[in-house]
Amino acid sequence: MGAIKMHGIWAIGDALLGLMSWRSPLVQLELHQPFDTPPGHWFNSKFVEEIQTRFDEKLESMVETFQLVQKRAFS
Repeated sequence: MGAIKMHGIWAIGDALLGLMSWRSPLVQLELHQPFDTPPGHWFNSKFVEEIQTRFDEKLESMVETFQLVQKRAFS
């Protein structure tokens, strides 16, 4: 059984996996985005929703690819 690669969804995740430097400008930007909020809010939910959308899109694409490979292999 193989692994599902979920890199490229967000820079912080790639830095955690060692695929991107923590000094990368993109990682540094994302480290501040969750807490860059308007007064009266403590968390940037829009940023989190964007990450969730990218994750869902990548997962959907992987499932479609897996189904296609499975269909070709066993049909």
